[in-house]
Amino acid sequence: MLWNINKAKYYKNMYYGMSIIIIIINASIPVINQIQNFDNSKLVVSITSAVAGVVASILTLIGIKDKWYRYRKYGQQSQQA
Repeated sequence: MLWNINKAKYYKNMYYGMSIIIIIINASIPVINQIQNFDNSKLVVSITSAVAGVVASILTLIGIKDKWYRYRKYGQQSQQA
């Protein structure tokens, strides 16, 4: 029971952490794009976009949110039993 709860907390933190990273990266792209004295802004925007895409793909591929829900569900069911 405790193991399921701990796993649910772990995957919840992973999901929220990676989602926050994606939000911050995506929000920084327009800011970087507007800096006029920055010579490599196109390169930095491209790399930043690629990182955001990779992190989003990892979230989908691993299914962190689904694992979090599944462990939470099993933890709650075992507490009720």
